[in-house]
Amino acid sequence: MQEFKSNILSLTGLAESNQGGRSENQDDLGAQDTPLGFLTIVCDGMGGGPGGRTASHIVKTEIIRILCDCEATTSRETAFKMAATKANDALMKQMELHPELAGMGSTFVAVLINKQSAFVAFAGDSRCYRIHDKKVLFRTQDHSLVGELVRSKALTEEEARTSPQSNVISRGLGSIANHIPEIIEVPFKKGDKFILCTDGVWGSMPHKELLKHLFSKTSIKSIINNLSSKVDELGRKNGGHHDNHTIAIIEMDCDSTFQEKGNGIYQSIMNLFKRKHI
Repeated sequence: MQEFKSNILSLTGLAESNQGGRSENQDDLGAQDTPLGFLTIVCDGMGGGPGGRTASHIVKTEIIRILCDCEATTSRETAFKMAATKANDALMKQMELHPELAGMGSTFVAVLINKQSAFVAFAGDSRCYRIHDKKVLFRTQDHSLVGELVRSKALTEEEARTSPQSNVISRGLGSIANHIPEIIEVPFKKGDKFILCTDGVWGSMPHKELLKHLFSKTSIKSIINNLSSKVDELGRKNGGHHDNHTIAIIEMDCDSTFQEKGNGIYQSIMNLFKRKHI
């Protein structure tokens, strides 16, 4: 398990990435202080052979590098746009140089937190939740075929999770037509948890069961350990070929200066209308 620390914000961070029942782990994660705030990123690679593992590592490394090189005056939205473009360019270049990597790509979800607020950037179906006590105050909306069907009410969340087409991604970096991330500004308060995870976590169980784990009053270390063990347990019961699964939790020990108006339900509804498409 990896522990994250920040010299610019009061927070606690832990993360773990597991191979699951696959032959290799194609997920990647990282966290670091940058001139723009504390960054946490989770990536889920796609592609045969070495492609998936290579793609997620490149995306993580490039996004961290670009954000670390930014001036403190750069807007976080601009920085994320630039970082995603550079990461996508790096993937395309590697595929040109190494034909065996053709078709590789990666989802990513990242949160960049400073005293003002948190900026969440994502492309694909790796998720970010903002949770306080037993309330989901924010959740990213999956960039996937079934995600679109859920939003149009053609499928329920559970039908989408178990659909044979659940792995069809509509946005991501690399060999995916739309590589433009979605970026949303989110406030936070002391005690809030930002939870970043790949589909190997949230796709392994019904959403209500997932939330029971995320709402646990235990330490974030216990939440990660218990949830990771449950994912592996369910995977073994279903043949043992389950996906890699990665989760990072950042627990805030301070309030952002930017705060939402109204209650969490109001903010969740408004987020659907304020999502920034680049």
